[in-house]
Amino acid sequence: MPQIITPIDFMRTSVQFVSLVAEAQSVMLYRMMGMSGFVSLTQTEKRRMLEEKPPAFAASMVAGMLAIMAGKAPTTVMEVSMAPLRRETRSNRRRLAKRHGLRR
Repeated sequence: MPQIITPIDFMRTSVQFVSLVAEAQSVMLYRMMGMSGFVSLTQTEKRRMLEEKPPAFAASMVAGMLAIMAGKAPTTVMEVSMAPLRRETRSNRRRLAKRHGLRR
């Protein structure tokens, strides 16, 4: 039986996607400012940039594939696929903002 997708489902998924993009942009800005010398970065930040991506994208892919195989709605597949990426970007944004004395 096909799942009914409502406009609210699309809005919720869209908000999560926009949040992911905004957090990723914030993290990139903090890191670029650090590499440019405007703010200080820890010695491990450059390595961290490279090491965090493969596990997050692998977790995203696995979560999405499991949702597809379970017959979930497309909006649910997108949401569970974004969840591991959102966790990474949210924690990075909070950590970097805190380090630079900005919000949270």
